[in-house]
Amino acid sequence: MPQTSHFRITALFAAMVAAPMAIAPYTAAAGPDEAIMMVIDASGSMRGKINGQTKMSIAKSRVAEVIAGLSQDRAIGVMAYGHRRPGDCNDVQMLVQPEKGAAGAAADAVQRLQPRGKTPLAASVQRAADALRYRSTAATVVVVTDGIESCGGDPCALAGALEANGTSFTAHVIGFGLSQSDGAAVSCLAKNTGGVYISSNDAESLKAALQQVVAQPEPEPQATAIFTDDFDGGALSDNWEVVNEDAEVYIVEDGVLLASTGAPGMPGYKKPNNIFRLKDKAPRGDFDLSVAFTAEFQANTAFVSVGLFEDAKNLVMAELYRSGTSNDDLVLRVTKIIKGKKASQQVRVATGSCCPRSFDMKEVMKKIETRGGRLTIQKRGRKYAARVDWNGWTPNDKSPQTVVTDEVVVLRAPGRPAFNAGSWRDTSTTIVYADRFEISAVE
Repeated sequence: MPQTSHFRITALFAAMVAAPMAIAPYTAAAGPDEAIMMVIDASGSMRGKINGQTKMSIAKSRVAEVIAGLSQDRAIGVMAYGHRRPGDCNDVQMLVQPEKGAAGAAADAVQRLQPRGKTPLAASVQRAADALRYRSTAATVVVVTDGIESCGGDPCALAGALEANGTSFTAHVIGFGLSQSDGAAVSCLAKNTGGVYISSNDAESLKAALQQVVAQPEPEPQATAIFTDDFDGGALSDNWEVVNEDAEVYIVEDGVLLASTGAPGMPGYKKPNNIFRLKDKAPRGDFDLSVAFTAEFQANTAFVSVGLFEDAKNLVMAELYRSGTSNDDLVLRVTKIIKGKKASQQVRVATGSCCPRSFDMKEVMKKIETRGGRLTIQKRGRKYAARVDWNGWTPNDKSPQTVVTDEVVVLRAPGRPAFNAGSWRDTSTTIVYADRFEISAVE
């Protein structure tokens, strides 16, 4: 049965958001159980100087510093090229095998490097991937380089092959003192494997770039449910009110709140019908507000949203929507609006566009219908983010189980906890089955 708890918070905040649009694919740093191989450029060009120090000395100190700060539970290895023999394209050496507890040895190995030779970039990344058993195990390679391939290899083609043949292979590339054109020549290693390319031009930006790609996730905060509704009754409980009600297109039965398409609309985009809103306000402090659901996303503009809703000009909502107006994309977005001004952060979760076509969108829609997931808006301090957790499946074999957007900053959130579903543009059939609505306090 639903449980209630009274919570209070005032309403006012600052703002801006955008209507559905194309977005960059989701990327992330290595997971906590993922082995990392650092590939360090020790070619002759690393004798060049930045602010009076050689690039090699800067790289050695910052790489060693970041590696030494990793947990002993993190498997880390180091490989280098160009450090032994001038002019030798085979000068690639494993310095430390990727193992847990190897952070200290890896940091020491980096400190002993001396720049001498060429830049066999593709060969070193291939060897790093092989050492990480990338065909059967999730693997991350982090490359620090101040130059482009000089041994005839093709980093872009290699990246495509590693992406295609790996279980979950990612390469991040840090261009240290590279020109814009040289950076573009090596960034494909990252782009073609779902990694990131970061340009660095001094000691501090190099350290920040390294920390970004090897950062270990903070421990998950502990959450305590303070309100739940499993929709076990034959109607909405007295905890709820329905904004813009159209009783013909929703029903509570068999333990779900079933919401279907009425008039097209979406909070913050067009006026929607049937916004299911709690009568109590959101709790003070940090919280997660979520809805567990399955859905028939038949409309190519179908959506489900959850968050805080006051009216069409004042809200902060997490939205999972299908954007099939040009490409068939599945998008996760967090939207805030105050006095009609809008802002958002969003990631593309899956896409039917090509090329290559790496998602089977018919299969993705089938999994949403049969297995579903949980859509959450999470508040941490003054920051709000949208999150989706899939229920034991992912959109493709390289997708994460959980996707979180970047945050929007909200000074004081408007409105009360709410849930809405439908189609943001047309009246094609969309049916969302909400199994559970939950608010959890997070410590």
